[in-house]
Parts: sequence; C-alpha cells; structure tokens
Amino acid sequence: MHIGLDMLLARWTRTGMHNYLTNLDRDLRPLIGSHRFSTFLYGHPRFREPEHVRDWPGPIRYEWDCPPLRLAADRLPCAASRLFDRRFALRAWRKWSLRRRSSGFPPLRGDTPDLFHHVAFRVYPLHRINVYTLPDLGTLGEPDSHPPDLAAFIDEGLPLAHAAELVLVYSEHTRRDAAARLGLDADRIRVTPLAADPAFRPVGDRDEIRGVVSAYGLDDRPYFLAVGRLEARKNLVRAVEAMALFRRANPEFRHRLVLAGERAWNSGAVFAAIEREGLSGEVRHLDFVTAGDLPALVAGAEALIHPSLYEGFGLPPLEAMACGTPVIAADATALPELVGDAGVLVDPHDAGALAAAMVRVATDADLRRGLVARGFDRARQYTWEMTARSTLAVYEEAMRMADRPRPPLPKSADRARAFWRRLIVDDLICQAQDRLNG
Repeated sequence: MHIGLDMLLARWTRTGMHNYLTNLDRDLRPLIGSHRFSTFLYGHPRFREPEHVRDWPGPIRYEWDCPPLRLAADRLPCAASRLFDRRFALRAWRKWSLRRRSSGFPPLRGDTPDLFHHVAFRVYPLHRINVYTLPDLGTLGEPDSHPPDLAAFIDEGLPLAHAAELVLVYSEHTRRDAAARLGLDADRIRVTPLAADPAFRPVGDRDEIRGVVSAYGLDDRPYFLAVGRLEARKNLVRAVEAMALFRRANPEFRHRLVLAGERAWNSGAVFAAIEREGLSGEVRHLDFVTAGDLPALVAGAEALIHPSLYEGFGLPPLEAMACGTPVIAADATALPELVGDAGVLVDPHDAGALAAAMVRVATDADLRRGLVARGFDRARQYTWEMTARSTLAVYEEAMRMADRPRPPLPKSADRARAFWRRLIVDDLICQAQDRLNG
C-alpha cells in the first residue's frame, strides 16, 4: 500500500499541528514495513519555505494544480517566481478557476497513493481510500474565537469527514463532539492521542534551566507561564485578569505572567487587558519560543496556565507534566480528559477561580508535590510511537473498508469553487511564510 500524508499545516504553524505532523512522520517511517509512505505539500517547490520546513528530515513531494503557472514559474528567477505565484495566480486566475468545469480535481501526478491522509483541510482530490484528521471543532464550539474568514474556510472542509473511510481525532471529547455536531457515525472515528516531544523531560541540572531563563530576562523573579499563540480561544485575557487579582490579593508575591507565543487574530485584546489592569511590568510577552528553549522555560515555571476555551487535545499541559511543572487548566472540552487529577482544573470564564488556583500552587508544597508526581505518571501514558502505531492500524483498517458505499461526488460548480479555495490556501501559505521569514 502506498500512503500519502498532507503536510500543509506543518508549513502554516510551528506549534501543535507542526508537532503532530513532525512526530507522526518521524515515528511512522520505521513502522511502515512493506508499505510505502510519501509526504505532500501543496505549492510550488520554489516557494521560499520557512526554516522548519526546509529542515524537514524526509523527502517532500510538491503538488500544484496550475500547470501553466508552474511552467512559467520554472522559467523565472526565484524572487520573480514568488511574486508571480502569489499575485498572478490569485488575481488573474480567479475568474478562470470559477468557471464551470466538467472534470474533477486534477489527479496527483506520477505515483498516486492508494490511501491519502488529509489533515484538517481538503487540499487534494479524494482518493480510492481516505483518512481524515479532525483536530477539533473549535470553529463550531467557539465560533467567536476565530477569524471569520478562516472559520468559514475550515468549516467548508468538515464534510470531508463524511467522505473518508475513517476519521482520526485526538480525544474522546472530539469524538463525541464530531458525532453530535457533524452527525458522524461514532464507529468510524478513531482516537489517536498526541504526546509530548522527548525533549520535554525533568531537567535535573538547574544551571541548564537558569541559562535559558536568564537569556529571556526572567531569572530575577518566579513566573507563571502560558504557552500558545495569542488568539482569542486561548482565553489569555482571562489569564491577565487573574494575574491582576493574584497580585492585588498577594502584594508580597513577586511572580510574573509570561506569555510564550506568536501574535495571532485578536491578540490586541490581550495587550489591551495588560494596560487596563496596570500590568505592563508584570506580564512579559516572549513571542514564539524555539523548540530548543521551550522545555527549560517550561521546567523553570512555577506553573503552566492553560485556560483555553476549546481544545481538541492540549499539548502544553502534557509537555508541562512531562517536565515536572504543575498545571492549571480549564475545566472544559478535552482538557479534563487529558489532565485528570494531575492538574488543577478551573472554570475558564472565572478569573477569580484561576487566581485562587495560582495562589494554591504557589503556596501549598504538598499540592505541588502531588501534582508533579501525578503529572509524570500521566505524561508517561502518551508516546509518539503509540500515536504512530495507532495511525498505521487505522490506515490498514481503512484499506479493508475500501468498498464501502460513498457519498455522491460534488457538482462541477462545487469542484470549481474547491479549486479556488486551494488558491486561497496558496495565499495563506504565502502570508504565513512572510510572517515566519520576517
């Protein structure tokens, strides 16, 4: 069996979905046996990829369904090629792509996979056998916490779950959510949890922690840490409000709140809250923290705070538990399933409850020791090898389902719109690359 995996989200983000695809790719290859495995990226191979894609350890196959543009771009210098790819494709070809067409999606060139693993979006044509990863249903569960255009784009891809043989989710919560919100047969949904990267571990050498913490200017005071993109669904405004309550009720404490994550949609609300609460000197924003520094930064924190409104899994709490750092997380969506009794769970809408949990973790030594011990036990239950083995088992099960009845193919007008959506994907790729490359 030839298996194809869509790597698009590894290009868009350096956090959760990038970790999923990186570790899945790495741990699947040794297990693949007699099967063959290919990774695919939508776009032209001469796109200026971000560093975390350029350093990908395995080969990547590029696919682009604009042959005339591909032919022209192959004959242009690199800088002109990027401009041509973005401007010409997205503007001059819009009318062409929206015309009525009788053909379906252009097939993948060359050696086409028998099974294709789509991740979050439908970027490629449906294949003989399809597996679909549904990370979460946050656009339906918390619609006001996403950019409207992106939410609409994500929601347009959700029907792919009905066309796939099997659907992968990261938690039982998402499995139940997908069955309830999308009407999916729960028997076709498989839970394949994520895991902490092996770099997240207890750090016995305190000098290692101090070196990283000092490099970020945080060595003078204890700190609470929140890891993740500064976007509305991460609920960081509530974390800032909790920090204000924490400091006002306990003026003897010198703790900071540290936000480790790149700015995203509506991140201005977080900085407005910092100003409103008078915390300019008490809240530090570090932007994106590299994979080399993040484990020590997590290990050095008083606690990890994760008050997210909606999660399909929640990697930062698991990474913190693997480092021996106490976790304070939202008692919502998939987080209680992941954290269990290894963390303090609070109402994500209640800043007072979050502040009270911060006080408990900072002052109760017995509570801290219990959280650390249970966190280690919890983190050991999740490994990327287990995720890879479960995913390979899903591929093999999907092969056995290949003859199941399928939904009707989309109409020609829908196929034309899908083509235009892939050009929108291309534009989002370019925007993401511009941000990541400065």
